[in-house]
Amino acid sequence: MYGKFLGIDFGNDDIKVAVINRTLREEKLEEYYCITLPSNISDEDATIKTSLEEHSVTSGDVSTSITTSPISIRVLNFPFTDSKKISQVYRFELENVSTFNPEEKLHSYHLVKRDGFSEAIVCMFEKENMQDFLGNLANNGIDPRFVTFSPFAFSAIENKLSEQRPLLLIDISSNEMNFILFDEYGLRRVRSSKNILENFIEGLDLPDNKSFSFKDMEGIKIDENIFNPIITEIVRTTHFFETELRKNVEEFVLTGDVCVIGGIENILSVGLNKPVSKIFIPEIGEKDSPYYAKSYANALYGSSSSQEGLNLRVDEFGFKGKNLEFRKTFLIPLLLFALLLVFTFYRNISDVMASKNTVSSLRTEIQDEVKGVFPNVSVIPDPVSFMENEVAKVQEKLEIIEEVKGSSTPLDVLRDLSITFPLNSGLKVDELRFETGKKVKMWGRCGSYKELASIEQILNDSKRFTNVKRDQVSRSVNNTVKFVVSMTVK
Repeated sequence: MYGKFLGIDFGNDDIKVAVINRTLREEKLEEYYCITLPSNISDEDATIKTSLEEHSVTSGDVSTSITTSPISIRVLNFPFTDSKKISQVYRFELENVSTFNPEEKLHSYHLVKRDGFSEAIVCMFEKENMQDFLGNLANNGIDPRFVTFSPFAFSAIENKLSEQRPLLLIDISSNEMNFILFDEYGLRRVRSSKNILENFIEGLDLPDNKSFSFKDMEGIKIDENIFNPIITEIVRTTHFFETELRKNVEEFVLTGDVCVIGGIENILSVGLNKPVSKIFIPEIGEKDSPYYAKSYANALYGSSSSQEGLNLRVDEFGFKGKNLEFRKTFLIPLLLFALLLVFTFYRNISDVMASKNTVSSLRTEIQDEVKGVFPNVSVIPDPVSFMENEVAKVQEKLEIIEEVKGSSTPLDVLRDLSITFPLNSGLKVDELRFETGKKVKMWGRCGSYKELASIEQILNDSKRFTNVKRDQVSRSVNNTVKFVVSMTVK
């Protein structure tokens, strides 16, 4: 998909936006920025809408992640990798494994292709959640073309990660905690753990009217023990993934708002007893990479995904807008091209009509010539096709004559057979028939299937016959074996 694409990451107290521009030749990150939400909820909608308009967010296609977790995640296996075939049968497979009625839920899938087979990771959501989410966006003038589940968006920036596999990407923001597992084929599994994050926030004993944000913990001394629930959840998830992979996860990459806490990667490294590093995206820089990685991934995933990417804009929630940036980019060239076609058409139309008259005149002359050669044919609707058919018939007869000319006769074949087989051979020849100039079919009898195999071997080894092939074989009433063998006479 070409044009401007905006990836939006909705947080508790801010909105992060990354803008990319995809052309035929390149894919470029144009800008990224953060919109801080007001503390006064009543002013939130107005502030969001004004800020988005100031940054021209609505001037391009939007890709974002739904802010709720799926009610179910299923993995469907297919013994093929054709995306079109999978899209045709995936709903039937989902009905067989789902505990919900797929018709009553909103669902989509992310396709993972492997050697000779595929896995569709299906996420199911309540339709009401999607309806509320799109309604809130519409109030702020946003109609996203692409709505996904954020862990899958990170597959779009896999090439920005270390080549070590398996690798576990841990995304901890102020409103969600996600795990994304990568193996040598790419994204393998995802998991969301919002409950653990909620329990962590409750343990901070914040005021009731205080919205949690990791930014509030920036620059202050904290008790490292408060991260024990998060570390425990990481250990449990890692063990779950390792059990399925049958490999140990040695590479951990951290992203999200939690990275504002100084030394957070060291705190997690000590708890996991394994090294943890922050994500680094060269286009964004070392400092900003953890905070804008999700919005950047959303933009890339939405602009590059087709039927292999998870997009919740399906069924009654299907995207009905238009790609304005695409139209702006290509509308003028298309109009100029259309005008060029019109001018070319009018310039050549007279030549076309003249050529048409010439062709008609030539066809009439050809028809007269054909009638002169074939006076008995009263109607010749297409003289060219008629002559081509007649020539083909003559050519076919010539080919038959050429094949017969110099070919062997049945008597020659019988003589060759008598020379090829010994006198005590059990072969009885009932009939010989030439199929073409050199191809012969032989109807015969022998005492057993073993003897028939020996006859075929003798024919193959002889210098008189090639391409020996058994066509038919059966056992007759006198317990002899009847067969038909085709072969080519050298």
